[in-house]
Amino acid sequence: MTRALACLLKGDLTLALTFHPLSPLALTALLVLFLGSPCRMVWEQAGWRPLSKGSLRLFSTGSLLLFLVYGCWRICMGNHS
Repeated sequence: MTRALACLLKGDLTLALTFHPLSPLALTALLVLFLGSPCRMVWEQAGWRPLSKGSLRLFSTGSLLLFLVYGCWRICMGNHS
């Protein structure tokens, strides 16, 4: 995952997806985690409607479920190197 995220940050989507197919989702989740509160404050000051906490919770839960299913699939298929 670390190599995939590094490739994403360099702009190499193809290589990142080769390392880990869910790396764009992981990068999005990290950005939401670290930049969510500052963006919410800026949006509220600008008068924009911020994302609801329910939609962020749904994104987090869906992402976690997707990672768990993918991880189980890799283990069951014997492709966990």
